[in-house]
Amino acid sequence: MFKMSKIEPLNSERASPIVLVRKPDGSERFCVDYRERNSVKDSFPMPNIESKLKKLHGSTIFTSLDCTSGYWQIKMSEKAKQISSFICKRGLLSLKVMQFGLCNAGAKNHGNGFKRS
Repeated sequence: MFKMSKIEPLNSERASPIVLVRKPDGSERFCVDYRERNSVKDSFPMPNIESKLKKLHGSTIFTSLDCTSGYWQIKMSEKAKQISSFICKRGLLSLKVMQFGLCNAGAKNHGNGFKRS
């Protein structure tokens, strides 16, 4: 992830531990244990899907995008980096992009620190 420029050193008051989880094919998946961080819920829930679908009524052209590592397409704000930092043998680090597993990570920027790029 350093080589891909997805993580950076960071000084933060919080840090979550990392876990390597073995996938069915034998390779390992990097995971951050955000259970303690996720215990604090965002007061702004995801938008209601029904209202979003109603806005599409009458539309004739649609598209869908399938991005590889979709969460990694969303940059983290400085506040979000502080919240999502993790600790490992290399020290205290943070992802520059959204990490899978954060509660409310998909919410709009209502003070949660995440922003769409």
